[in-house]
Amino acid sequence: MSFLCTRHRQNVTAAPAKAYPTWRRLMGDGAKAHKSGDYRQAHDCFGSASEIASLILDKRPLDHKQLHPMDMWVRATHNLSATLNAAGEHAAAENLLRQLHRDLLSLCQLSNKQRHMRVAALACLDIALFSLTSQLGKSGKIGDIYDLISESERVGDATASQLFH
Repeated sequence: MSFLCTRHRQNVTAAPAKAYPTWRRLMGDGAKAHKSGDYRQAHDCFGSASEIASLILDKRPLDHKQLHPMDMWVRATHNLSATLNAAGEHAAAENLLRQLHRDLLSLCQLSNKQRHMRVAALACLDIALFSLTSQLGKSGKIGDIYDLISESERVGDATASQLFH
């Protein structure tokens, strides 16, 4: 699902470093909306923040004074999932977390990605796995949890071996 209009997407792509303040504003606005029960507004804010982080991540501008775009993406996606849960859209929240987990696994395994990207994906994998397994446990989908943990451990161990040995 796309949250940004074409013009805003182009602005972020053209100057990703300038999008950090917008991401922070959207995360703050989303948190306020969520706390006040305005889940539609929170959904839009967190969805836009997630998309901005994803675009920054694709452009790979690393500013070591800023939060890593991978962390930005994961945080915004987790907040979006929490908002979906709060709005009673549990299946959508689960699907979002499953997609995040799959994307992180894929990034870990792509040997052609820059090392810092794979390290960042590996660092976020446990956080995403925890969120996903919590969601699945809450939904009573206990059978899926072990398989996800095993897959994450396998990919994490292989990635760490490639990157750090």
